[in-house]
Amino acid sequence: MSDAQRSALHVLALSHDPPMPARQPGLLGSPPPVPFALRELVRRLDPTPAAITDEMWTILARNAAMTHWVGEYFDRVPPDQQNLILYLFSPEAGQILADVEGDRQAAVAGLRYQYARNVASPRFAVLVDRLLATGPQARDLWKRHDLEIPRKLYRLRIREGAGRMAEVSVVFTALSARLSLLVAMLPEGHADPA
Repeated sequence: MSDAQRSALHVLALSHDPPMPARQPGLLGSPPPVPFALRELVRRLDPTPAAITDEMWTILARNAAMTHWVGEYFDRVPPDQQNLILYLFSPEAGQILADVEGDRQAAVAGLRYQYARNVASPRFAVLVDRLLATGPQARDLWKRHDLEIPRKLYRLRIREGAGRMAEVSVVFTALSARLSLLVAMLPEGHADPA
């Protein structure tokens, strides 16, 4: 079967694409380049928060709305640490996300799945070390060995002013084996959490 035929059969049987095969170790030594057209797409999606991530959910390009939505967290960390999973274990994420523990658990299970497919990658090893250094909750979640194929749609509950909650739909769309587009659909009239 061709890749397209295998994928179509898998979708018909299970309602999702098959897991992608493991990659060669030498392919993951550096972040993938982001073409200008994708950078421009993310910029034009403003005022909707959007970003381009690599296969480890490290942000490679983002628009001003994404920066504002996460409270400028990514402006304070070096580019190689501007990672969505590391962000989930930051104090800022705990202030914005209403179900941060569940969000962290799902993210670590997705990272463990990606890590298993890229176990020879030094970049993944560095990310896992940084994750484990965030504290005991990350270490405990990593030790559980939960695996989950990363979802294409996440629903997050965020805190708004005066104790109100809002639901945000976060869409991940694979653009290639190593690049994904993230778009956060905020509710109408949303008050920024930052």
